[in-house]
Amino acid sequence: MFVSLLFVSILLPVISITANAQWFDGTEVTTEFELKDALNRGETYIKIVEDITITNSLTINSDVTLSLSLIIWNGRNSVYSHLIINSGVTLTVKGSIECFGTNGIINNGGTVTNSGTIDGISNNGGTVTNSGTINGGGISNNGGTVTNSGTIDGISNNGGTVTNSGTINGCINNNSEGEIINKKDGTIRIDDTSYNHGTITNYGTINNYRYTFTNSGTIKDGGTIIYSNTGIIKNVEGGKITKVSNIGGGSFSFVWLVGVVGVVLGVVGVVVFLLLRKRKLV
Repeated sequence: MFVSLLFVSILLPVISITANAQWFDGTEVTTEFELKDALNRGETYIKIVEDITITNSLTINSDVTLSLSLIIWNGRNSVYSHLIINSGVTLTVKGSIECFGTNGIINNGGTVTNSGTIDGISNNGGTVTNSGTINGGGISNNGGTVTNSGTIDGISNNGGTVTNSGTINGCINNNSEGEIINKKDGTIRIDDTSYNHGTITNYGTINNYRYTFTNSGTIKDGGTIIYSNTGIIKNVEGGKITKVSNIGGGSFSFVWLVGVVGVVLGVVGVVVFLLLRKRKLV
């Protein structure tokens, strides 16, 4: 079953969707109403058989799985198209959603699960679980929850929670009341000027290659922070870096605990041996 790209392009203040798909079993749509209706019914495969003009962004009101490729194209007059996910709705992306100009998905309290590729998400109080790639604009997380085991290129965390066991690259901005937890297997690569006004807890690796990371919040470090070239963490008023144990970091904490216990037992054993030997000599 093959699907070519589904094109969404804005030439004027409207969106023109065209597709040259190979034939497959799916719902055929020829009008804007039919396309929106198919999406709202949660159709998994939608076949566009004629050009369609969309006069507004598409709002998703029921669970949808997109296994095809979707391109949202920004053209003239700064007109943007979005895929809007409402509260209680799940969007599952296994293919790709590519957007030119702005974040293509606006998640208003719903759930987005991605194992494919997405160009940018605005997550407004919703949930995003990523095991694929979110690039382009990355994620703007506004009071929502993000769990990443894949790759995210850039994140702005505004009062939400981000848990990372994958890779986050680029500009990392964590605003007041925002929390970023970098787990044992997680890597954060700071590839642009960034800041922290909230809390970052690191059990994995933070690599600051050559940029200034301004910290006015709290960084709790139980992992590794790597500075290379001109990369620095600049503490300003209110900023602090503290050391924490790696208990929250997963299996490493167990290995660390076994290692410490082994050292203690070894020292005790040596002391006992020396005491017994001394007593024997006496």
